Amino acid sequence: MPEWLPPTIAVAVITLIGTLVGVAMTRQTAKETNEINESDRLIQNLAAEVERQDARLDKLDRTVQEQGEQIRHLQVQEWSLKRYIATLIDRIRALGSEPPEPPPSVNL
Repeated sequence: MPEWLPPTIAVAVITLIGTLVGVAMTRQTAKETNEINESDRLIQNLAAEVERQDARLDKLDRTVQEQGEQIRHLQVQEWSLKRYIATLIDRIRALGSEPPEPPPSVNL
């Protein structure tokens, strides 16, 4: 250290340089931390969206299964009613009468 520079000033200059370097590094670290936090938030948001989509798909799957069961039940019921109507028509004919014509919207 040069003799013309008092030790207190040298310490102050070194401290100032150390502080400036520390602040710069802290800012860089804070920026990296913010970027990491933002990335974590994005990952959490994506994970939550995936969970919501999975829940929607599960609900739709259940709805499709329920509707499929309802359709099968209605088909069985329709077939049973058609057999019952056929039996009634046969009984009417066996009694010597002719059954009335079904409405045009009924497909036997």
